[in-house]
Amino acid sequence: MPDQNGYPTEEELRGVREWDYKDARGLAEYLKEIWHWGDFAATLKWPHLVLVTGGWSGNEDIIEALRANLLWWSLYWLVHKSGGYYEFILFDIPDENDDEEAPSPSAVLEEALEMAATDHLPFINVSISHDHIGAQVKAWKDNALIVLTLKSKLASEAPDADGN
Repeated sequence: MPDQNGYPTEEELRGVREWDYKDARGLAEYLKEIWHWGDFAATLKWPHLVLVTGGWSGNEDIIEALRANLLWWSLYWLVHKSGGYYEFILFDIPDENDDEEAPSPSAVLEEALEMAATDHLPFINVSISHDHIGAQVKAWKDNALIVLTLKSKLASEAPDADGN
């Protein structure tokens, strides 16, 4: 429970930072418990989690703890808008002992292209650095999140040892 002034305790923030990324639903429920104004500023309608900080510094502290949980944030974060609005798309991660075969990369690419050609417009994030360009496409279809990550090393302008 937050302290007497409504701020999250260090123990709660540590819990958010260290939460197992595979338990998206559990962390979402926990966030609703510790979020200031949790009844209306933290909504969970599976698979969407919306958090609105309302400018409350305690809620901003929770967002920073979420960002520090790198795997959780990178898997579920969808969008941030001005005014402290954060939206996440949650999904269940299958147990690694499941016998269900994972789709092939070509099947994932085919699915992403099909989605891009339909009304299931994906969320696209592109990153460019000095040595690579990458793109991540996240789209929600048929109660499943499809994530496609593409990364390509940029050609160096300097020739290699063979003069190429």
